[in-house]
Amino acid sequence: MNILKKTFSVVVIVLIASSCTYDNMETLYPQDPECDTTNISYAMDIQPIFNDNCIICHSGPTPPAGFSLVDYENAVVVAKSGRLLGAVKHQSGFLDMPQGANKLDDCSINKLESWINLSYPDN
Repeated sequence: MNILKKTFSVVVIVLIASSCTYDNMETLYPQDPECDTTNISYAMDIQPIFNDNCIICHSGPTPPAGFSLVDYENAVVVAKSGRLLGAVKHQSGFLDMPQGANKLDDCSINKLESWINLSYPDN
């Protein structure tokens, strides 16, 4: 009986150990091939995101939301503060944006993050 318990224990340990794998995030969750974040352009990638999702509240001489995203200079100020990415990623401590709407799609968020990580290119 004792040998049976030891054999069973060894088999269980071998099965558990052999089931462990190392999963690569890129393999498990490949980036959308349609979402190019390598050559981010403010005019072609970032401003359209703002126009489609943000301008309704973040525009005008006295925007109701407190800051404007209608041009590059204003967008950089908000991005540098950390508020832009925190809000669109729905991170704790930030007001979720766009307010009252669904979270931006992953590609849009990835483009905004890439633009920020590339030091806000104005191209």
